[in-house]
Amino acid sequence: MTRMNRRQRSDQSESADSERPVSRDVVPSPLAQLLPALRRLDEALAIAVAEAEQRFGDAARGDLFRGLHITPDDVTRLFARAPCELLFGVTAHAHLMESGSWCDDSPLGRLGREYGLDAFELAAVLIALAPELDLRYERLFAYLQDDVTLRRPSVDLVLSLVCATADEKVTRRSYFGADATLLREGIVELIVETPLRQGLSGKCIRLGEQFVRALTGGDALDSRLAAFCHTVDPNAGHLAEPDATQGAEHDAATGVSSDPSTELTRLARHAAESARPLCVALTGRARLALRGAARAMAAACGKRLLIADLGIAPLSDERSEWESVLVREARLRDLLLYIEDVRPNADPRPMPARVLQRLGRHRGIVVLASDRTWERNEQGLPGMVSYTLDVPTAHERLALWQHELSQHGQLADADDLREIAERFRLLPHEIADAAADAVVRAAAQHPGMDGSRRAMRVADVHAAARQHSGHRLAELAERIVPSATLEDIVLEADASAQLRELRDRVRYSHRVLGEWGFGKKLRRGRGTAALFSGGSGTGKTMAAEAVAQALGLDLHRVDLARVVSKYIGETEKNLARIFSAAEDANTVLLFDEADALFGKRSEVHDAHDRYANIEISYLLQRIEAHDGVTIMATNLADNLDTAFARRLAFHVYFPFPDEAARGELWRRAWPVAAPVSPSINSAALARDLKISGGSIKNIALAASFFAAADRGQIEWHHVVRAVRREQQKSGGSFSISASYDESAARGPVA
Repeated sequence: MTRMNRRQRSDQSESADSERPVSRDVVPSPLAQLLPALRRLDEALAIAVAEAEQRFGDAARGDLFRGLHITPDDVTRLFARAPCELLFGVTAHAHLMESGSWCDDSPLGRLGREYGLDAFELAAVLIALAPELDLRYERLFAYLQDDVTLRRPSVDLVLSLVCATADEKVTRRSYFGADATLLREGIVELIVETPLRQGLSGKCIRLGEQFVRALTGGDALDSRLAAFCHTVDPNAGHLAEPDATQGAEHDAATGVSSDPSTELTRLARHAAESARPLCVALTGRARLALRGAARAMAAACGKRLLIADLGIAPLSDERSEWESVLVREARLRDLLLYIEDVRPNADPRPMPARVLQRLGRHRGIVVLASDRTWERNEQGLPGMVSYTLDVPTAHERLALWQHELSQHGQLADADDLREIAERFRLLPHEIADAAADAVVRAAAQHPGMDGSRRAMRVADVHAAARQHSGHRLAELAERIVPSATLEDIVLEADASAQLRELRDRVRYSHRVLGEWGFGKKLRRGRGTAALFSGGSGTGKTMAAEAVAQALGLDLHRVDLARVVSKYIGETEKNLARIFSAAEDANTVLLFDEADALFGKRSEVHDAHDRYANIEISYLLQRIEAHDGVTIMATNLADNLDTAFARRLAFHVYFPFPDEAARGELWRRAWPVAAPVSPSINSAALARDLKISGGSIKNIALAASFFAAADRGQIEWHHVVRAVRREQQKSGGSFSISASYDESAARGPVA
């Protein structure tokens, strides 16, 4: 087919396509948008093939080994060519350089505008893209290059197809230099298809993975980023695009100081509308608050959010520069880039310099989030604006609760709400979600009530607030919903008083630290740390549960098996994650068997001693810096480092129960609903069995199961049987008096 016939058929096809009715709501596929450019490439290659046949000669058509050997005739033809002479004349060039007329809405046109590519660079991109779409181009390129091993276009082939003169061919080599746009931006890569061709002209070009997806409509995240990045739709949840007017009304209604997110959304919207770069540095310890602000910005400018967590990002090297890949991903997919560098272990190192270097050339919107204050000489990015975000104060949280509930037509007692606001350090959007949940809970509890304004039950609001706390910590520690109360704890008067003082210290911390100003005097130590020490089974964990229940909080028990690591530095990293999550968890953090973590520092004899001491020192700092409630339980208080003493608000000792305490424990061992026989003598059990409260609980539970199996009351012989089983389990020997003799039991004893 001649060139004219091909062109006529192409024009006829395009004319027919233009006559078909096209819905304006239908967006052409990426391939449909690329077809005009691919047709021009096909025409240029057809011309090149025809001219190549003339150059190779008639004998080459039947040579099965052409490209694998060189004949004397081939040498003669090579000498007949002038240095740098074009292989295919100027006809192919004319077709490809029409790329400047490609539709502006095509993927290639958008790529050209984004990176400022000229017609030559766009033609090179098209040639590199072709074999990614259709493998037949590999065979065509191998034929044109007279080498079956070169299945991708070489630099020489691209220059021969696109350049009009020999001088231009030499000059255009600079387009493939390391500092040229195509290579610097990672649009194309130079690869060596065969070790016999090492020079620039012999190297082949391959389109970058990200640019292949951008041109073909792929939406998957780059494989090099998947381990520490993910995309978020900002409107797929509670965060919709904020309205500045509503934000102002909200601030006036709640009495809360203006939310920085409102100003951030205005900045993001203006940057998107004016197509100007914007870099925002956010500082704060509440990771949810930082991400929430970024999501609000993304929603305001109609973009998806690309979140990169540097805490789990791989180390960079010259072979894998994920920083460039990250910035390029945001640029190609028009995403708002959110880079999170929250390091709760107080790592003083700045954000990786290579990240900042790549961001210096980014033309989009980027948010840098950190728990450290940003220094101007650290980041070196022009036009950066900085904001500090933190959890709202107790007073602000109270106003937010009142406002959100009123939006649902609900009322709640101010004093009850004040206690909830003080107890749960929730972010504004979490309060909004919890208020909506509380309304649903109340409606479920009272289905017959109408939608008029009514008083909310504080239990509904409290349950909703509790439900929205501690999600991140649940992945790192065991969540325990407290059931024990302070009244269930049997201790001497002074120890019981300490537990209630611990409760009150947390309950009224807002007044002492906030209203009375002690918080301004204390940079550290604003949280509450307590040590519960005593023998096994004396009630330490139960007391921690009771304190949490009295505060209306959950209890999270740290699993030491998941924390302690034999590898240097890993234990600190695990603890850093726990304390970071606990900052926003609104929970009581329990370290059971704490002596395994908080042992005494020793003299340094080797590297192991030095790192062990560093680990303990780090724990001391984190305990003091934590604003929440931390309870450490141990059987071996003497093994703890003495530096913990001044960091503790309370040290509650749990002694082995005496006879009076054991009697009280036996009386409370069975629930009210349990059918306990009058034959059970609690005083005799307390006198004769010198055991801990934990063992008493085990015996009472086992005896209850024995009675349930016998379908009767809990009798004396059930208790005797349970005592024997507890002896067998513990390996110990209890002192059993005559009152426990089998002849005195009212039934068979196993």
